[in-house]
Order: sequence, then structure tokens, then C-alpha cells
Amino acid sequence: MKNIHLILLILPIMLLSGCNVKQKSFTVNFSGKTSETKWAVNELNSEIPADWSSSEFLTFELQSSTTQRFDLKVYDTSGVRRVTIQPFQGVWVRASIPLVHFQKRNTKGMDMAAIGKTARPGYWIGFSNQVGSINNVDSIAVSMRLPIGSTLLIDPTWFEKPIQ
Repeated sequence: MKNIHLILLILPIMLLSGCNVKQKSFTVNFSGKTSETKWAVNELNSEIPADWSSSEFLTFELQSSTTQRFDLKVYDTSGVRRVTIQPFQGVWVRASIPLVHFQKRNTKGMDMAAIGKTARPGYWIGFSNQVGSINNVDSIAVSMRLPIGSTLLIDPTWFEKPIQ
């Protein structure tokens, strides 16, 4: 069984440009039928508020040793929000996930395939029905169903507002 690596380097989770940058690097090794690694947002950066509804993107860099899909989860006190990421293998990818995909189902597209997923440079996002408020977020997680010995490396994670 080959080793799959998903490397997450969490730099700053930032909502505002004035947040302090705290570089952290995380390597996640997946095993078992379902594997999940979870981080409390206040441990990643204590300056991040729990209410993410006014922010627009969750941006992070990742490198995966596989093309196997993984779930990116946002834990709000009212429930879990989830999107699926399918990365390119072996390259660093900067992913910028619109937070609206955690809040409501995607309805834009010309067919069911376009509504269920969207391509991005270096990865694609699969949408789920696990949507709702992101007004009281306490943690984020990555998980993989039926991993084939996987590792993920995630780098700088932060929130960005669009350039005006």
C-alpha cells in the first residue's frame, strides 16, 4: 500500500490584513475507513472571529501525494459544512474556496455536472448538501473516506476579501 501525503501549511488564517501571521505547517496522514484531522480556529490564529459570514474566501496552499479526493470541513455550532477537494498530485496548489459554497448549494451551471463541481487551477471543488450558516465557526478539518494510505500538506491558510 503506497503512502499518500496531504501536506497542509497553515500560515495565517486571516480575515483582516491587520492579523498577525503565525506560520504553521501541518502534515496529515490518512488511514482507516474514514480519517479526519481537525484544528480549532483560535489555536491557528486567536485573532480570527467566529463569524465568517462577512468574509468571502478561505485560501490555503496544499500539496498532495495523491489525486484522491478529501473533504474540507468547517464546523459551525449549528452543524458541519463540507466541500470536497480533488487536488493535482505532487504540486503545490493555492486553493481559494468561496465561502458561499459552505453557506448554500451551488445552482450555477448548464448541467448537473457543472452544478455538482467546478474546476479550479490545480484542483476542483465538489459541492455537497452540508451547507448552512458560518456565523459561529469553531474549527476546520480535512477528512478522507477510504484513504489509500494518504498524506496531505497544507500551507498558509487565511481568509481574503476580494480586491475592490
